[in-house]
Amino acid sequence: METFQEAGVQMLKEFRALLQHSPLPLPGTRLLQLLALNMFAIDTTQLKGK
Repeated sequence: METFQEAGVQMLKEFRALLQHSPLPLPGTRLLQLLALNMFAIDTTQLKGK
């Protein structure tokens, strides 16, 4: 099973790959939703670890 850090690094790689496409393969509002959801998940998980 992968660690939280490995999952975070993989997520960033995938977002980077999405942003390298022109035009974006999904609407900007959807990308914003995905980023916000992942930021929330990271913040929530970080609080549990303390």
